[in-house]
This record gives sequence, structure tokens and C-alpha cells, in this order.
Amino acid sequence: MISTVPPRRARLLLEFPELLDYARAAVRLHPRPGSPSARVSNVGGPMLWPADEPWPTCGLEHEVQVESVVMLSDEEAAERHAKLKQRLEEQLTRWAAHMPASQLVPMREALECQLAATPSTAHELRMITSGGRFADPVVLAPVVQFFRRDAPELPFPEGTDLLQILWCPGDHRGALGPQPIARWRSTAELEHAEAAFPPLNHVAWDFWQITPCEVHPEALMEFPPICNAGPDNRRAELFGILPRDLELRLRQRDESGTDEDVAYFRLVAAPGWKLGGWEISMPEPDHLRTCSCGAAMRPLLHVADGEGLDHWPPNGEPDFPWGDPSQWRDQEPTGVSIGRNGLYWVLACTADASHPLVTGVH
Repeated sequence: MISTVPPRRARLLLEFPELLDYARAAVRLHPRPGSPSARVSNVGGPMLWPADEPWPTCGLEHEVQVESVVMLSDEEAAERHAKLKQRLEEQLTRWAAHMPASQLVPMREALECQLAATPSTAHELRMITSGGRFADPVVLAPVVQFFRRDAPELPFPEGTDLLQILWCPGDHRGALGPQPIARWRSTAELEHAEAAFPPLNHVAWDFWQITPCEVHPEALMEFPPICNAGPDNRRAELFGILPRDLELRLRQRDESGTDEDVAYFRLVAAPGWKLGGWEISMPEPDHLRTCSCGAAMRPLLHVADGEGLDHWPPNGEPDFPWGDPSQWRDQEPTGVSIGRNGLYWVLACTADASHPLVTGVH
């Protein structure tokens, strides 16, 4: 059985057993590249889709990059070449101070090739800018299909046992990251469903393209976020999910420690692709949002560009292809990275699963 929960978390719960009253079910997906079928849980693969239901598209405005060409005069081209040569020579000088001459040879050759690619006679300057528009509706990409049978602990709306999450992989003005939708279904009503995996007609960024993956669910529990502003910001507002005394004691525990691997946030929330649990991605309380209807929102999906094998190392299934923690491709086998820190999450309304989803990027 796959298991990654750090054993040191047990010590945290022994010290603060009242945390168990606030536990939420979560499931790590542990995606690995493969050829999943539409009848199993998967990431980025085919979905079991009703034959009479069109595959969704996004009709909002989507920005795309535009290539433009600027023509330079003889003087401007020569000046551009001279500045590039100066920068490359300065780079070689910096490298020479830190590496042997034998290693400098291939570096110099690479820089000379770069300089030759932009000769002083090159009058065309190609520039990539935003501002274009993708004309057609964008085909939504399959993100996660998950059957309740693989993690009965996760909350599903009554009468449903299949969750399907898709997102629009186009750039939207005023929004960060792909924009998702969710479909909650009953497999009993999918007798005539078909495997659907339509080709995408537009993806804004290569790292929003998901490698189809089989999943290896690991059910676990997560605990609420606390304000971990640090000892230099003691007046920072508490999150207030936990009782004030408990949150303060947990903050004091972190402030008195020196090992980040035993810090509260490292132990209570799992890294990587997961469903459910608690949102613990930000250090400020303003992300603990409510739906427009006034109901609380809960994490539905969390995507990260790392499996966290360094601080949540596997302690079960030694034959599972865990990979090398130092290799990014092993850390994030889906190839997806969203946001500056590679964190993307989707929140859903707890009162009505049909309400619009909310996303966050960090």
C-alpha cells in the first residue's frame, strides 16, 4: 500500500491530539505517465462521457502571443551586435573566475555561436508580444477523472460517484492559470457513455499541457492551516479555524524550532496532485474564501509542480516508480507547472456543487 505520510507527524498529533477534531479526508493521486482507460481514475486522460452531451468549450476571450518584425538600420544593427558581444565577453570573464580553462572552451564556443546567429548585418528584430486573440472557442482539456470507489472517504454530492474536472488551457484576461469546471456524475446513468478525449485546439503554455497519467490513490488526513507569519510578525491576524489558544501554541512551536521539516505546514498538508483536504497554500487569511452564495468553499483539487519526495518520502510500496527527488520530471510526472511557485488550487462551494469554481495560483 502506498504511504508517504511522514512518521514525524505522529509526534505532532501526540503533542496536539485536539487537531484530530479538525481532520479532513484527502487523497494524493501520485500520477505516473501511462495510457489510462476512460473507465478508471486518471489525470489528463480520456473521460467516461455521456454520448448525447457535447464536449465543453470556452467561449471567453483568449489572449495569444503575437510575433512582430522590426527592421533596423545599418547603425542600429551594428550597435545591437556590439552590445551583445560585450555582454557575452563579460559573461566569459565572470565564468573564468570560477572554473578551469578546460571547462571554458565549450562555454566560449556556445557564446560564439550565439553571437554568430546575430551578425552585425542582421536587420530583422523579431519580437514576441501579447495582445492577439484566439478566434475560436477553446476545447477544454481533461484534468482529473476520479471514481469514488478509489477513495470512499472523500465527500461527494449525494447521488454521485464520479468527479470530472476539466479546464480551459487558454489565457484569460484578469485571471491566473487555467479556468476549470467540474462535472459530478452517477456511473449508474452512464451505461451508454463513451470514452472521450478530443484533440485540443489551443494551449496557452506548454507547461499547461498534461501528460496522460494513471493514478495511484493514497488516502490520508489533512489538518487546518495556521498563520505562520513568523516571530517578526507576531501581530499578524490568526486564521481562526482552530481555537485561538491552539493556533497560538502551534505558532509558538514553529517559532521555537529550527528544522523546517517538522514545521506545522510541512506535516499537515500533502504535496503534489491531490483532491480534498485543506487549503494551506498561502500565509494570509484572505484566501479562506466563501462562495458568492455565502457558503464556505473547500479545496477540490490541488496541483503542484513537485511530488515533495524530499520532505514526504515514500515509506511504502518500494517497487513503485517513485523516481529521483532531485529530478524535476520525477517530482512532477504530469509536466504541469502553473504560477511562479508551481501551486494551483481549485475551490468548490460546500452548499451547491454546481456553483462556479474558484481558483488560486501561487
